[in-house]
Amino acid sequence: MQVDAMDVPFDHRKEFAAKVMARSLPAWRGQRSDSSDEAVRPSKMFGLRGYETYRAHQLRTDYSEIEMNLQSLVGHYADRDWFDILSAEQAVAILDSSRAELENDEPNAAIVDQDLGRARRLMVWLYPPDWLSLQADAIRMRLDTFSEPEARGLKLDAADRDGLRFQLDEAIGLTNRLLSSRAINDGLQLRRLEMVRNLGFVTIAALLLFAPVLVDGSSLGAWSGGPMGGMTTWAVAWITTAAIALVGATGAALSGLLQARDAPVRFEDYQVRGHLVMVRTVVGTVVAMILYFLLSWQVLPAMAVSNPGTYLLVAFLAGFSERFFLGLLGLEKDGDRMSQTPMTPIAPPPKPGSSDATADGKEPH
Repeated sequence: MQVDAMDVPFDHRKEFAAKVMARSLPAWRGQRSDSSDEAVRPSKMFGLRGYETYRAHQLRTDYSEIEMNLQSLVGHYADRDWFDILSAEQAVAILDSSRAELENDEPNAAIVDQDLGRARRLMVWLYPPDWLSLQADAIRMRLDTFSEPEARGLKLDAADRDGLRFQLDEAIGLTNRLLSSRAINDGLQLRRLEMVRNLGFVTIAALLLFAPVLVDGSSLGAWSGGPMGGMTTWAVAWITTAAIALVGATGAALSGLLQARDAPVRFEDYQVRGHLVMVRTVVGTVVAMILYFLLSWQVLPAMAVSNPGTYLLVAFLAGFSERFFLGLLGLEKDGDRMSQTPMTPIAPPPKPGSSDATADGKEPH
């Protein structure tokens, strides 16, 4: 037989309140503060491993907030007839389970997130009636931050107390689902970016390894003077390809930093944007190396190479601007489509006094 919360004896309520108020601190809150600060320092949290560390820290913070609110509500209102002691006991059981998981070095974030979401929903049945309208306003503001239609269309306008509690319960459940989905998407995005980054590193290593074969050996004569005089063709190919890769990476990194400098700073954005800058740098490096190989064979009529400085300029611009790279290959990006467009060859500047300088019938100024 189900027991109504109002039928729970006062002595039981008093005993339960005493147990809740006597709860000890979690193990992570007994650690030194500088250790916890070290755990969430951005320099220690870059990458997927760092994101999991951040999620654990975030969930521990959520746990502490829920437990603090629970102790406050139990300590002040456990003897009131509207206080649902059964929901409070369920919330304590959930917190005990979450606490045991969060005290591990690598907690299961998905399970803890679901459990803490259930505890938040149970807390609705512990709030004083006078708080319900304020809680509804706070939840409404939180739901308005989501773009999902179900969040914006949820009603929190029940006139009676129990009806509003049911609506708040449902709204908090929806908020938990949306936040969990967002956290999962952030983790998947980081995994995808790390895969692209690692693939880019492998590509760079392979291009550098086979540079002596991919570069036209006859084009290396302009590089052979100075420090590289007397080196073998293969050595010159490796060194020049590495230099081109460095210039392309510099252009890509500069472009990414210029785009990210005014971006709002949140940890999730910090992680994703940091990986995007890294991936952009890797892509810029690969693009610069490929263009160097193609230009060495003179297969791009849109660019005439007159000296090694042209290679360096093209490498920097290709890394800095995706549009420049696509334009050089004769491709224009339109949304998600790539269309072939005719290229206009760029001829080298005419020499003074040559016939080309007066081809239009006018004397050069």
